[in-house]
This record gives sequence, C-alpha cells and structure tokens, in this order.
Amino acid sequence: MLTAGPYNQKYLLDLIARSDQQAFTELFHFYRNRTYTHALALVQSSELAEEIVQEVFLQLWIKREQMPSIDNIEAYLNTMVKHRAFRALKNIARYNNILQGSDQSEWHFSQQLQELVQQKEFAAIIREAVAVLPPRQKLAWQLNREQQLPRVKVAEIMGLSPETVKVHLAHAMRSVKAYCQARIEFAIIFLLLLEK
Repeated sequence: MLTAGPYNQKYLLDLIARSDQQAFTELFHFYRNRTYTHALALVQSSELAEEIVQEVFLQLWIKREQMPSIDNIEAYLNTMVKHRAFRALKNIARYNNILQGSDQSEWHFSQQLQELVQQKEFAAIIREAVAVLPPRQKLAWQLNREQQLPRVKVAEIMGLSPETVKVHLAHAMRSVKAYCQARIEFAIIFLLLLEK
C-alpha cells in the first residue's frame, strides 16, 4: 500500500513509468478522493469535479514515462487539478457568454469542439492498446476499424476467410477493451469503442 514516504512514492512512480497497471491502480485509489475534494472545492460541482479527476488521471497515464521526474506527486496532482478546474470554469463562463450573445447553434459547436478534444485523448489510449495486439489482430483492426474496410475486403487482403477475420476482430476488441479498462478504469472508453 502507498505510504507518505518519498522512497515508496518514487518506487511506485518508476513502476508506473514502466506501464505497471497495478502500481497505477494503487496510486489512483490512494489519491482519487484527495484530488476529487480539491477539484470540488474549486468548481463547486460534483459532476465537474469527477470529470476533472478522470481527466487528470487519464493524462497522468498518457504521460507516465515522465513520472520518475516528479518529486511530489500530491503537489503535482493538485497543480493538474487546479489548471483543469480553472480551464473548465473559463469554458463555462465562455459558454455562458456565447449563450447570451449569440444563438444556440454556436454554443453547440463549441461544446462539440471540447468533446472532440476529450475523444482525442481517449483515442490515444486506444492506439496504445492496438499497438500491443498480436500482428494478425492488429492488422485486422487497422484495416476494419481505422480504414473502414468491410470484413470481406480485410479477408481478401490478409489471405484469410471472412470468419477467421471475424474471430481476429473479436479477440482484438476484447483485448483493446481490457487494456483500456485496466489502465484508466473509466467506462467512457467503452462508449468510445462502441461508437466507432
């Protein structure tokens, strides 16, 4: 279990930098409530505070290679929360101004842009998951999911039967979902996968 000692934290951060999911889960559970409380004090909204916590830990995982250089993880997390909270409040103020000064369609467009940024962050995690798939599953995924080719065409390119391609895609989907769930524990990843 994570303790306050700097040696223990340093060791844990080194493990996370090497993609140790158990170490990341331990860090997440130890600091989640603290970061949530800090975010809630800043934004005064439980829903927004939860979104900020999710975004902070997602970014922490994405940039995990940099973690050994962090001297004080709690201060680092608090700084991340503060920046995201201020950005969120600024966006809310901007959206309110847009709603007051223009029509609903402009506000909707701004909201879509923010959602697009979040989707790109989640897409980065999915790309990591695809990168570690076995070669045939990876190729089937890339051709079908990324290039939008039908299974029959994928089968033709790979020299396999459509049923074999279907099996490769099913295994790939399970692996990608498991990778995402194990590393960031956010259900929204599943929604992103299902939308593609």
